[in-house]
Amino acid sequence: MTDSTLNIELVREDPACPVIRLEGELDASTAPELKKAITTLVGEGYRDITLDMERLYLLDSAALGTLISAHQRVPGKLRVQNPSPPVRRVLDTTGASRLIEIRDEAETQQQLLNFGISIEDTPTGIPVVHLRGELDAFSAAYFRGALISLTQEGHRFAVLHLGALDFVDSVGLGSMVSIYTRLRKAGGSLYIAEPSEQIRKVLQITGLDSLFAIYESCAEAVVAAERQLAAAPPAEAPAPGT
Repeated sequence: MTDSTLNIELVREDPACPVIRLEGELDASTAPELKKAITTLVGEGYRDITLDMERLYLLDSAALGTLISAHQRVPGKLRVQNPSPPVRRVLDTTGASRLIEIRDEAETQQQLLNFGISIEDTPTGIPVVHLRGELDAFSAAYFRGALISLTQEGHRFAVLHLGALDFVDSVGLGSMVSIYTRLRKAGGSLYIAEPSEQIRKVLQITGLDSLFAIYESCAEAVVAAERQLAAAPPAEAPAPGT
């Protein structure tokens, strides 16, 4: 069972190169929908196809395999346009961005004006996720996709730096709790570092300060995560498509 959703919109503004716009999560359960759309276009005689991934929040390993397979089957070129930050990370870390042409349109390069996310890889393997701006009902999907991508890379422990986060709503908080729960089930945890004064108040009011381990600096949070990682049993191999 899965609650993954994927919306596919076909745009034929360029008669020689249709665009498939993807929104949601592209994983083992939804990849067949993309495969069907691409197969249909190839059957109609199209040689070039563009995949717009600006609103795609998750790309897992199974779906990446479908993407690589489609790249090989399209007669001309299969291009990826405007990948969201979590999807771009998957494409870069897996080397897929060297195989598939990626286009970032200048006017859409900054997809989220009021939200930013970046991932810092530490030498000990504890990723530090930096958030800035507003984590709300819209940006929460990007945040969730980025963190799920980390778990699919094998990370069970992560530090969330909230020093530059100005606002979080109930959906944003829910996404944080969801990721925390996911990591805990995998034998890991999520650590909060340097929350801004406003975010700290929200965590206190909602009682989430008793759920998350909160540290005054990133360095302290990373050390705590490293200790837990060293003491944790080896991770079990994930089930296919998870």
